[in-house]
Amino acid sequence: MIAATTASPNFQHLYDNPFLSDVTLSFGDHRIKAHKAILIGYSKVFLAAFTSKLPTTTEGVYEIEGHDSDLVLDMIKHIYGFPEWTIMPPNPEAKARIYYLQDMFLLANEYEVATLSALVAGNFAEMLQDFRVDCYVHYGREGRGCRYLDTSSSRDISMVVREVAELYHDNNIADKSLMHGVLDALLDIGPGYEWLEDCLQITDLLQGMDEFLAELISRSKG
Repeated sequence: MIAATTASPNFQHLYDNPFLSDVTLSFGDHRIKAHKAILIGYSKVFLAAFTSKLPTTTEGVYEIEGHDSDLVLDMIKHIYGFPEWTIMPPNPEAKARIYYLQDMFLLANEYEVATLSALVAGNFAEMLQDFRVDCYVHYGREGRGCRYLDTSSSRDISMVVREVAELYHDNNIADKSLMHGVLDALLDIGPGYEWLEDCLQITDLLQGMDEFLAELISRSKG
């Protein structure tokens, strides 16, 4: 589910509204009456398309191809300012939510919708921040607190981190905001890299994910 912040709340009444519409977005079974001025305000791809001297529409229809139509619909709704409860993954289970957010991040990056990329990154960070409350602290004889994770929480955290690391490993993504947000949230859970190694076996978890692991080590020293 996309976080509560919205891109442009004043435009909801214009969504799929023929009033002042100057382009129809076509994807899957959807035909959305849209407005170039709104679209180019949030997407550099739409900006390039609608200001190009080359024809990018056919009889006023702009085709969006190669993406899941539900994801595209959610991106357009975000641009028009729909609130978070109207944009949800098809399955509320954790893994389905992760896959949905991954696909949405890739789409947002391709269309260069910075506000949507930031929202997705925030959602991943919030998922990890929620695990912080699942940590329990054991106080030793000297009164020092040691933070621990139960097996279920360790497994869930590992899943989130691994999926984001693989996303960057498998795709050429210039936007590092998701990586940085997840790493900062991860380091906020535990006191440092050694703790992550003890609780998550983080080096083994990120084996082969060299960029992600290097960034984690660098940020853990900061």
